[in-house]
Parts: sequence; C-alpha cells; structure tokens
Amino acid sequence: MPNGEQDSASRMLLVEGGTDEHVALHIRKRASISKFKIEPKRGKDELLKSIPHEAEVEDRVALGVVLDANGDPAGRWRAIEDRLRDVGIELPSFPQPEGVVINSEPSSGLPRVGVWMMPDNESRGELENFLAEMLPPNDAVWP
Repeated sequence: MPNGEQDSASRMLLVEGGTDEHVALHIRKRASISKFKIEPKRGKDELLKSIPHEAEVEDRVALGVVLDANGDPAGRWRAIEDRLRDVGIELPSFPQPEGVVINSEPSSGLPRVGVWMMPDNESRGELENFLAEMLPPNDAVWP
C-alpha cells in the first residue's frame, strides 16, 4: 500500500522529499512506532509553505516537521517558527538538542507539534550527515 493509504492523516510528518520519506519509513518500521502519514514535499520551500495549512487540518492530533538545517540553522528555525506562530503555535526561540515538542491546549483545536532540524537540531547539515553518523567507524562501503 502507498504510504498515505495505510497511515492515519490525524498524525502527519512533513519531510522535504522522497529520500527523507524513505528514511522516515525505515526508521518507523525499525522502531515499531505507531502509524502516521509521512508527507514528502518538493523541497524546503514547499514544506515551509504547507506548515500553516497542515497545522490547521481538522482532527489533526499531531504534526511533525523534519527539515535540513543546511548552512543556516538559525534561519531555518525562524522560518518554521514564523509559520507556526501564524496559526497560534509558539516555538522556543532556539531549537533544543533533544528536539522540540509543543503540546497545544486541547480547546485550541491545534495539534501537538514536533520539530527536528537535520542533522542534530543544532548543527549545519542535512539528512545525509545524520545517516553518516549512524555508520560504524571505517565502514568499507561508505567511501
């Protein structure tokens, strides 16, 4: 079944693209995490643009956002923060190393929101840096 058909749209994870989707699918399967829909966007701009709409979907209980920090972690964070603030969800001013989860008031109709910037919620980089850190030292295949 395609990703969206088997998963609950009440729990959504937004990712930048297809590679991120496949990594998230494998991590979800490996960790036996409860079902949620993974929505790949066509890059950072489309992902950022979709945040306000996705946060306001009726019956959405959880929304996750995974975005590469690339060369400007502070700028990427502000971009996410601005879009969530537009719908009434306040993020801390800076990402936290352990990740950020915001529990909205149940009466607000807004979902619980989690935000993670690749590779580690602090550094410049991307998904590929995160994956490289998972490899054993001196891996023969990596080069």
